[in-house]
Parts: sequence; C-alpha cells; structure tokens
Amino acid sequence: MSEEIKNDLLKSGLQYGDWEGLAEADIADHCNNDMQYYLATRFEQFDAERYQCKGCRIYIGNGKEASLDFICLDKMENKFIVVKQANEMTVEQIFALFKRFNIVIGENIKEMELNNKDCLVL
Repeated sequence: MSEEIKNDLLKSGLQYGDWEGLAEADIADHCNNDMQYYLATRFEQFDAERYQCKGCRIYIGNGKEASLDFICLDKMENKFIVVKQANEMTVEQIFALFKRFNIVIGENIKEMELNNKDCLVL
C-alpha cells in the first residue's frame, strides 16, 4: 500500500468509514483518456492554462445521489483546489467517464495479502 494520505480532504470522508481501500480507473476514450481534456472541452469557463486536473473525488450515496469533484493544480497559486460542477451528475454519467473502474475495499485492508491461486468460486 502507498504512503498514508495525510490531507483529510483527500480521504474518502464517509460518515462511518467501515471499510477503506484503493481504486484505479482507465479514463474513457471519449474523454481522450484525459480528464484535463474533458474539463477543457466541456466547460468553457475552465481555464486549462491555469488549472491542471490531477485527480477526482467521487461520492455516491444510497445508489442515487452522486457527485464528481476534480482535484486540480492551480499553477498561478501553486496549490491544489477542488473544481466542482454546478450541475449534478448521475451515477451512470460519472462511471461513463471511465472505461474500467476497479475498487478494492475491506476491513484492515493494509494487513491483507492475496495471490491469484487462493480463490473459492461459489
């Protein structure tokens, strides 16, 4: 597992946080495999010269409410900011931005070790 995340805004921040884990994603082809491209072509008020998209935060509650915030480097201020969309997105719209999305979560995930041989198929 990578280094401990120290900034609380980069942690998931759920109410109970019963499970924690890791996520990886491949950005969809229609986004040109680049969230910077997505922001620059979708939102004319996004200043692509000033802000550089470095990540995103996805929240889904009860399978219905959803939000997608972008974590961008403000090159003028030399700090990271959150770029929020004015309009809400559905879960389907958020996941459509990715070709593949893989999430691994669990209790005490930092203590787990797995290999491909140990598998029980039900």
